[in-house]
Formats: sequence, C-alpha cells, structure tokens
Amino acid sequence: MGDQRKYFIPCPHCGEYQELEFKQLNPEYKAGVLEDAWYECGKCSNPIFNYHKPVMLSKARWQPTAETSIKNLVSRHISTLYSPMMSWTAMFQKYLEAQRDPDGMRSFVNLYLGLPFKEKGARPQMEKVIELRGGYREGIVPNGVLFLTMFIDVQRGSEKDPNNPPRVEMEICGHGALFRTWSIAYKRFEGPIDDPYDGAWEALNEWAVNGGLSFKRADGKEFQTAIVLIDSGDGMYVDVVYRFTSRWQNTYPSKGFSSLQKRKEEKSDDVGPANFKRYRAARSEKHGDVIFYELATNYYKGHIITI
Repeated sequence: MGDQRKYFIPCPHCGEYQELEFKQLNPEYKAGVLEDAWYECGKCSNPIFNYHKPVMLSKARWQPTAETSIKNLVSRHISTLYSPMMSWTAMFQKYLEAQRDPDGMRSFVNLYLGLPFKEKGARPQMEKVIELRGGYREGIVPNGVLFLTMFIDVQRGSEKDPNNPPRVEMEICGHGALFRTWSIAYKRFEGPIDDPYDGAWEALNEWAVNGGLSFKRADGKEFQTAIVLIDSGDGMYVDVVYRFTSRWQNTYPSKGFSSLQKRKEEKSDDVGPANFKRYRAARSEKHGDVIFYELATNYYKGHIITI
C-alpha cells in the first residue's frame, strides 16, 4: 500500500539510474564450474562488475515507483544484489544451490531477492477431487486411521465486528498411511481468551472433560487424541497458551517457522539440505522449562497433497 521505493543506482558506463534485478546477472563458467558473474546494464548492455559496486552505491538513491492514497506511507524493497558483503558470483552460486533442493528456491526468493515466492504446479481438476472424496460422518473414525491429533488456534477477533469474536478454534484429524488425513471434528469456542481458566478456554476444557477427546470407529474401537498442539505464535497470548497446556496431558505449545536449521547437537532429517529439521521439541526456560514444539511450516505445506 506504500509508495514502493526501490534503490536505484547509476550505471558506471552510461550513468542510467536503475534497480538491480537478478535476471540481469550473467554467469561465466570454466570447465563446467561457475567462475564469475557480472551484471548487464539494462540501458546500455555494458558489463558491470562487482568492483563497481562501492562507487555505484555511494551515488544510490531511493525512488518511489507507485502512488499511494495514504499520505506519507513509505515502503521499500531491496535485494542482496546490492550487498557489498556478497559478490554477484556468490549470489549466483546460491541460486545454483537452490536448484538442488525442493524447497531451495522458496528460501532463495524470500531471503536473497526479498520477494514473495509463488508455487508452481498443476491445479487438480474439480471432477478428480470430487471423485476422490470420501464418505464418512463427522465424529466417526474412518477405516485407515491409525491415530488422532488435535491442533488449536487462538483468534483475537475484532472488537468492531460481532461476527469475528475472540475465540479458540480446534480441529481433530485422523492420520493414516501415505500422509493421508481425515478431518474428524472441528469446533470453535467463543469468549475471552486472556484467562486459561475462563471464557473460551474453559468452554474448550469442559467439552474435553465431557468426552470430547474420545472418538469411535464404526466397529466400536475407541481412539483417544494422541497429542494436542496449541499455536503460541501470537505474542499477546503466549503466557495464556503455556498455562493452559499444563491442564491437559500430552498437550504442548507450538510455534511455526518457515524453516528450521539443525543445532550442533542434533542430527539432520533425511530431507532437504544437510542442516534441515522438520520439527523438534524444545524447552522454554522462561515458562518453567515447559516443552514446546517448533515446526518447519514450509516443509509441511509442501506435503499437502491429494491422494
């Protein structure tokens, strides 16, 4: 919504001010190995080398590229192409490395280009989706389910919108082979969310105490919810979430991260780069050494599939 300012720098050859764009980088290879990368001026097409950066940056200027209806709303975008600490050769090498990892381009586009990443792929046909849909009743565990999990989300709502009250929302999912999941139950509990023993939290607790966490299969086999995770990403209610998790067994706060790097004492997971973790249990010393779960959200979003 801002004026979308870009950092324009002058070409050392023609003097034309321009935004640096990755598509203008040109790699040079020797014996199949990346040796150098230079920038092609978008105006005169002359080569610009990394040693030109200091002089160009000393003359750079922020320039608005859009009009905004909100007065004085300034917004800026800049990429690592401008960085005096990373050469264009090193950046192009990062791009090549990103090609080897299924999630690599997401990180490269986000972290080095500073841009949103757009997934590419085929959209499933609606007829195919309808053909694959299952038929089962809410609250009944279908055949194929191995265990149940619950995830709870905290919503602040809006004081001005009566249709968007403060609440906690929960979904119980059944999990089977090949990443298949079934939605077993979904509920929302409205009310104040600033006290783990009152309002929406107490309504949730009463529902659970009265058998809400137990479900049956058609043949009578009973399933208990194996683990409950509550999103603690909203900084305003972190303490409330941590206090509520102490009321139930096998219930933990969770926090999502776009990706997780392994720690020195950890083993990496067998997916992605060598320093990658899908999830891990950690301890919060601030909250009495309580265990919470960190989740690599980009990894799991990439595994939402139709089977």
